[in-house]
Amino acid sequence: MLKFKLKIVALLSLFIFTISGCSYYKITDTATGNIYHTDSIKRHSSGAIELTDVSTNKTVTITNSEIQKISSDKFNAAKYKSND
Repeated sequence: MLKFKLKIVALLSLFIFTISGCSYYKITDTATGNIYHTDSIKRHSSGAIELTDVSTNKTVTITNSEIQKISSDKFNAAKYKSND
């Protein structure tokens, strides 16, 4: 019975960890109007943010930005969007 309880606790912990790490963002560079989508943002002490855009796989640093949390559906749509 103890092993069963430990398994349940481990599964619940993994589930909570997985959910908490799944944030998606739409970042708008307010200076240029460019829009980026990412699942990770690194904030610099200067106030700038660094991200890797999912559709281009390019790392970008932005000094003036608007950050908006988005759904996984919107994130995936941006990820597979054609960059013509």
